[in-house]
Amino acid sequence: MTLALRPVQVRLAVAYLATAEHDVSPHLQGFPICLPGNGLSRLKAQFHQYTAMWQSIRSFYDKNKFSELCDAEIKERTAVAMSIGFTAKSGIVIPAETVHKARRTWQTNGWFRYEQRRNGRRQVVYKYAPWAIMAIVTCGASVSNPPN
Repeated sequence: MTLALRPVQVRLAVAYLATAEHDVSPHLQGFPICLPGNGLSRLKAQFHQYTAMWQSIRSFYDKNKFSELCDAEIKERTAVAMSIGFTAKSGIVIPAETVHKARRTWQTNGWFRYEQRRNGRRQVVYKYAPWAIMAIVTCGASVSNPPN
């Protein structure tokens, strides 16, 4: 399953692990502090730091084959990483404190709050989309077949 379709708590768990790896790895040098902005501004920009950060997180997700795991397994791996640390695919050992620091980074930079709020907006869309589609189909059918 793709990362974008996972629940927000799972996406954030993967983000914490990827951030921890970026913080420790000498060739990655951590994620820059950036504002998420909004979706429209990121789509208009040729390059946006927040989009680039999520591309790195998706790369981490794919590299670690998290797509083969269920949500509970990803949460369990994150819990283990937060208690004893983990070893990255590159062989670098990432201590538990670094994972905790990564989580705090997400909270202090406002990324955690942004993702939670974004998830709330998605839930509203998912809730009302079937009704909107049904209304469009119904109205579209009556417009395309006007009574004689």
